[in-house]
Amino acid sequence: MNYLFDLDDTVYDLSQPFVRAFDLIFARDYPVDVNQLFIGHRVHSEETFARSERNEISMEDMYCYRITAAFRDQGYSITRQQALLFQNTYAEIQHKLILGAEMAEILDYCRDTDQFVQIVTNGPSEHQRKKISSLGLDKWMDTSAIVISSETGFRKPEREIFDIARERFNLDLNKTYFVGDNVDTDILGAHNAGWKSIWFNHRHHPNNTGITPDYTVYSYRELLQLIKDLT
Repeated sequence: MNYLFDLDDTVYDLSQPFVRAFDLIFARDYPVDVNQLFIGHRVHSEETFARSERNEISMEDMYCYRITAAFRDQGYSITRQQALLFQNTYAEIQHKLILGAEMAEILDYCRDTDQFVQIVTNGPSEHQRKKISSLGLDKWMDTSAIVISSETGFRKPEREIFDIARERFNLDLNKTYFVGDNVDTDILGAHNAGWKSIWFNHRHHPNNTGITPDYTVYSYRELLQLIKDLT
């Protein structure tokens, strides 16, 4: 089998560096629900990311907007200076990521049973490649070949980025699953491109797309067992 993974909040837990950055910058002065802040940050990031990749707004403006809007959702206001300080801290922590033991076990199993694995991710090229280097993913895949939206001109859920991955890795879609946490980008995009999909719904989000994934799992442990069953 072939398993193509989303990166952020699938291969690694995106909330961990977010919470660490929040604790350093905001925790003392802002008694917000950090889990809701994280969710809001992701929602507002999706709102503006496509515009940033089309150069309609700067990356700096996108970074400032998503955390400022997440705070505003909870009734708090922060300055642009605070938003940039948070983003710089958040990015620095993301570049020092450590792969979780459960995800490493999944990748080990895939390698040991000759399953093909790769990454398809939205995001800025340099930023995503630094994360991949920090996570040490070259132990399991050719990290020079990962598919990154900013390097292709297309982003999930656009079909074209999945087509690029299919051609780059010569994938047989009858034996290929896309694994991702975001039903609106990962699962909808995979479906529209004719791929099989595994929704890694570890945050128990609702599905409002009208699309039914081939499989849904709620933890790394369930994901490993599913891959074993498919093997």
